Amino acid sequence: MTLVGRVVLLLLVAGLPCGCRLAGHDQAAEKAPEAALSAQEWLAQRRGAEAAWDYQEVLARRPGDASARVGLAAALGLLRLMELAIPLLEELLEQEAPPVDARRALAELYLVTGRPEEAKAVLAADPAVRQSRPALLSLGRSCLAVPRPDEAREAFLAYRRLEPESAEADYWLGEAHWAAGRAEEARRHWRQGAQRA
Repeated sequence: MTLVGRVVLLLLVAGLPCGCRLAGHDQAAEKAPEAALSAQEWLAQRRGAEAAWDYQEVLARRPGDASARVGLAAALGLLRLMELAIPLLEELLEQEAPPVDARRALAELYLVTGRPEEAKAVLAADPAVRQSRPALLSLGRSCLAVPRPDEAREAFLAYRRLEPESAEADYWLGEAHWAAGRAEEARRHWRQGAQRA
């Protein structure tokens, strides 16, 4: 069975929103509070399921659509179905010219699943990452998680070169300096970011 077929089957079996219960609206949820979701979590799960359904329909018509594959993987990530999302992106990266968004999405999923070294490796493997603000942020965050604060600082500096007035770049530069034990530099970047925001 194809990955798209597995996703469709999963969504049909689980039902929207993937079998989750809205907190306070289900007797079973009262008996098992850890299974209950907040309204916000329930909405995220529902949106993820709807997006997964939409992307699988696109892929049924256009199986080679890389953007739809990245979107499906992101939707599966929202549903916390990492065992389906990660292989989908890994397969996409084996293609001749994978999109930078696929690398960034895979790196984010690796970070969420506690695999920062793999996240860093995925992003560092493509020179195009150096021209993508979201990918540079992911690379820097991956480096911070490893922890390699000086490499993170380099990624955030590259981000700042692309967007010089970014308060977000200052925030992350502050985090990198803090992780490296340079508290005064960290505070300076945080103050600059606060002024720009």
